[in-house]
Amino acid sequence: MPKQIEIPQEIYSSDKACAEFIVRINEQLGKLSDWEKMLKTAKATAEEHLLSRMDAEGAKHFAFDGVGTFARRQSVKCSFPTEEAGGREAAGAWLDRLLADGIITTQHVLYAQQARLVPESVLAVERLACEHNWKVLLNAALISADELNKQQQQLDDGITTYDQILNQQQAFATRVQELNVHRALAGQPELHLLAASPFGHFVETKLSAPRKSA
Repeated sequence: MPKQIEIPQEIYSSDKACAEFIVRINEQLGKLSDWEKMLKTAKATAEEHLLSRMDAEGAKHFAFDGVGTFARRQSVKCSFPTEEAGGREAAGAWLDRLLADGIITTQHVLYAQQARLVPESVLAVERLACEHNWKVLLNAALISADELNKQQQQLDDGITTYDQILNQQQAFATRVQELNVHRALAGQPELHLLAASPFGHFVETKLSAPRKSA
């Protein structure tokens, strides 16, 4: 069981003693916080070195007797648009458009607007936006079913992402606008090709926790 700090009995009989005890605890917590920062910095330095050694050796992992197996772990991270790209307002406007078109729900919007972005939430919205655009482009006969299947296979193989496909789909924006002119004259509903995702994306590489063989 974890050890417990002994509480001095004086705190129950003297308000000043109680206040002094709180101050001492705060001082100790401050020291712990400083130590935690230093330990995390030291760990990050060592992890970066081991990752660079893996790159140099072309290794997927390193295994050490009595220590365990270390491997690289990659994950996609998302960020709000830069201020130059419109910042949070640009992200909000894009999400509002998806919401207005019934592609996402208010829950999607809330998750994608958290102060600390959850990548899974953003990626889920981008998938729905991409799938909507596929339907639009198929309906307009601007892509074939074979082309769509090829893109889906590339997604499954990890060659591309929904964000990248959304960017590629923008090449059809002008053609969709031209088609909408003819559709309006024919009394047909307008096609809505969604804009590319304003969110930023980057791949974070970290060292996984060592796995020890049983």
